[in-house]
Amino acid sequence: MKREEMQERLKHPVENMISYLKTMGHLTFEDRPFCEADALILSQLSYMQFPGFVPPPEKNQRNVGLLDFYDYYDKDEYYQDIHHAKKNREYYQALLVSDRFRNTRANYYVNKIGKVEESQFCAITFFLENGLVYVAFRGTDDNIIGWKEDFNMAFLAPVPAQKKAMQYLNEIGKMIPGPLMVGGHSKGGNLAVYAAMRCDPTIQKRITAIYSHDGPGFRMETFKTAEYDVIKSRIHKIVPHSSVIGMLLEEHEDYQ
Repeated sequence: MKREEMQERLKHPVENMISYLKTMGHLTFEDRPFCEADALILSQLSYMQFPGFVPPPEKNQRNVGLLDFYDYYDKDEYYQDIHHAKKNREYYQALLVSDRFRNTRANYYVNKIGKVEESQFCAITFFLENGLVYVAFRGTDDNIIGWKEDFNMAFLAPVPAQKKAMQYLNEIGKMIPGPLMVGGHSKGGNLAVYAAMRCDPTIQKRITAIYSHDGPGFRMETFKTAEYDVIKSRIHKIVPHSSVIGMLLEEHEDYQ
């Protein structure tokens, strides 16, 4: 692509994830380094349902390509159970045709609901080109158990999902060498920060960035710990102007 043409495309407004993919998707990570918008793209991707396609950690199988996933499911049947099906279909198709993300691969999918312990937990690891690895934690889905756990965060520390996030990051960190990025949306953002804060120190040192997209904060005592001090400079917290979830609990994180 000619320089003039690239500059012209970059002038177009980027309003959401779909327009970002359409406007910036032609740029590889060599053309444009990984940024907060890319982290949001992958955090959103964790809301897709991957059972039977992306292997769990215990199987330790090869990574699978997102392009293959597109042929795995009957598209109409798959999207009919997803909120905002039309927008999600458009988002996923824009992702697959982009030079930036179409060769992304995935592995280590976990999706568990614990009724007794009131826990909803989901995580997946994405492998991008140039060796980039992004560990994504899903936020609250439609399950009522997940919402009950969200309320429990106001007076329990840690909640079961936070413990599972730490365990997941420790497990993945032992299986994957090299730098790691961690992130999530809503409760997933909180899980990403908690997991990075409490994981094994040898794995923690390899975390280059932690992305919390409108994730709730923590109780006051958490921000006073040495564990939080170690990672706070690596946290990228982004909230919308109308944020509610991201402002919940004691808020001492810097945010954009």
